[in-house]
Amino acid sequence: MTLKSILVHVDDTARAQRCLAVASKLGVDHDAHVIGLSVKPPVAIPTYAAVHVPQDVYAMYDQDQERLMTNAKDAFDEAMRRAGWDARSEWRRATGDLSTVMSGEGRGADLIVMGQEEGDDDPAYYDGAPDRVILESGRPVLMIPYTGAPEQIGKRAVIAWSDTRESARALRDALPLLENAEEVEVITANPPEDDVVPGADVARFLGYHGIEPKISRVMARDLGAEDTLLNKVADSGADLLVMGGYGHARIRELVLGGVTHAILKHMTCPVLMSH
Repeated sequence: MTLKSILVHVDDTARAQRCLAVASKLGVDHDAHVIGLSVKPPVAIPTYAAVHVPQDVYAMYDQDQERLMTNAKDAFDEAMRRAGWDARSEWRRATGDLSTVMSGEGRGADLIVMGQEEGDDDPAYYDGAPDRVILESGRPVLMIPYTGAPEQIGKRAVIAWSDTRESARALRDALPLLENAEEVEVITANPPEDDVVPGADVARFLGYHGIEPKISRVMARDLGAEDTLLNKVADSGADLLVMGGYGHARIRELVLGGVTHAILKHMTCPVLMSH
């Protein structure tokens, strides 16, 4: 896989600035086309109440959203100009549900860049959007934490490996980000007891691509897989975590407090997820 097109979500927030810094750097490093996308959410008024809302309220909402989208475009244009990448960038805008639009537009890109949710500080339209894009887009999603990202992503990477379709997909999707890695560690949590060399197939696969990883097995029965991964990332100083997203139905993961959801909530470095 080569990285030749990057879709980045842009709104009028500090989160967008962090995503733009990453997307523009990746664009330059990989000679990739960068697409900025801003999505205007529909007015959130229940149908039964809509008839009682004066038209000037709708007009004020629309004017406010247009102002925010103009600010988003200005931020995108400035980020591309600073990176010297304005000739290799493209601006798009749409109206609708954020996750639906991002997923649809993202299917035409090699990578989607979005920012971590920030809880109560987020606008309503962003609630749960990254989760749904990971599930619905069919493309790898690079999540940028609200603490920011290092200038170079992929120098020290941790790969969370399990014998699943999602992990295999994430591993393959991460190759462009790992091509100049200085250190890659593959972690298998709670491998089967009869698996003498867990991660051997992964090491062989990466070796074919010129990457010689370190293989680690960890037992996470007491602490939990998500905490084990986060601790490993922190201890290793990793600048990228690669993992499959939502191996079970999303509703089951959310009810049970799944690993994917926990990582998205508590991530401390950029995370590449594929479903």
